[in-house]
Amino acid sequence: DLPTDYTCKKYFSDVKNDIVNNWVCRAIEIAAEINIVSRANTTFRPTDQVTQSEALAIIFGALEYPSV
Repeated sequence: DLPTDYTCKKYFSDVKNDIVNNWVCRAIEIAAEINIVSRANTTFRPTDQVTQSEALAIIFGALEYPSV
């Protein structure tokens, strides 16, 4: 469950904490905190299409598989 009172920590410069995108900020930052996605990049690109390799990396991260 995602907390309803989450405050964006601005891990990614292109994810804003506003009325439209608050859910994106909350979801991606929590995913980054539990190592499902990497914080190595400073951008998340929330409006871009995800590539197959990015999708697999997220799935493997969620399943706690080692990176390939």
